[in-house]
Amino acid sequence: MDEYSIYWLEDAVADEFFYKGGLLYQFFKSSWLKDMDQDVQKQYAYITKKFVVEHLIAHVKSFRSNKQFVEIDGHMIQIKRKNQSITLEMYQNHLQFRCCTLKDAEELLFPILRSYHSSLFVAGINVHNYGWMTPRRSVEKYESRERLYFLL
Repeated sequence: MDEYSIYWLEDAVADEFFYKGGLLYQFFKSSWLKDMDQDVQKQYAYITKKFVVEHLIAHVKSFRSNKQFVEIDGHMIQIKRKNQSITLEMYQNHLQFRCCTLKDAEELLFPILRSYHSSLFVAGINVHNYGWMTPRRSVEKYESRERLYFLL
């Protein structure tokens, strides 16, 4: 099974690093080391938001559908539908899930999390996959009076 972590980034960080997913992936990958240095710990705390597990559980419960079975056991949620299954473990600093394919995650888990917040970044632990769960709107980099060209 493939394992992934999900991080909730501060909105300003998500805006700034939306097109720099590889850089975020490398950063989170370095944060998985048990002996993470203090600077990385501080950066991690600065760029991420904490999950409130009780709020997330309430959100999952409100999102239930008749087609899927949801079992909640403490900080772990099991979502099943037909042949598909996902296990989500909830921690304050990140979420972690296991699935057979990303298609399972896309159909069972991601719709729930997309409606929770738009600044969620997914990083593969045992696979080299990463990306934003929700596309962001393009950020206007220039003020309306600025131009990239001018007429003579």
